[in-house]
Amino acid sequence: MGQKMAVDPANPDVVYFGTPADGVYRSFNAGSAWEQVSTVDIPACTTTFSGVNPGHPGICFDPTSGTTGGRTNTIYVPVYGTGIYQSTDAGVTWAALASAPLKVRHAKIASDGIYYAACNADANDSLRTLNRWDGAWTTITPSGQTDVESVLIDLSDPAKVISVHSESHLQISLDRGATYGSHITNVTRVATDIPWLARTREQFL
Repeated sequence: MGQKMAVDPANPDVVYFGTPADGVYRSFNAGSAWEQVSTVDIPACTTTFSGVNPGHPGICFDPTSGTTGGRTNTIYVPVYGTGIYQSTDAGVTWAALASAPLKVRHAKIASDGIYYAACNADANDSLRTLNRWDGAWTTITPSGQTDVESVLIDLSDPAKVISVHSESHLQISLDRGATYGSHITNVTRVATDIPWLARTREQFL
């Protein structure tokens, strides 16, 4: 599952952390002290995957949303099995997003503010995007794929999307997921100066 901790791009003292089954915690002083976000606002994860609680994969801050009190306004926190919760006032209030995928396993936000969510295999299985301007979700799953495990966005080009499938097969889109190139399945590692890479498995990037 994807990232369960995120640091505010506007304020490195602000950190959100999603636990496996005890909800979300946050710090406003770089981890010196933590407080739990009320489970009324963001519920704890109660859905298991392969016998464990995935918690909150895909926590992201939207760097294009502006700031309040020195903290980024828009924050996304998925709850695996329940949906995605959003704050637009720097974490003061939270609301569940309508029509959001239920089982987010990984997510990224592009430099233009588009939120990308890779979802587990269920009725909502796909790679989906959220348009923050109108709240609409769009499915951009590559044709024939039902196993999107994670998603990457080029930091310098928000239109360049990389869809990562099982066994680390990749597909690249240059138009925000409207079309994709062919599978990239052959991974070559050249990093002889990093000894621990000798113990990696190339089918898992």
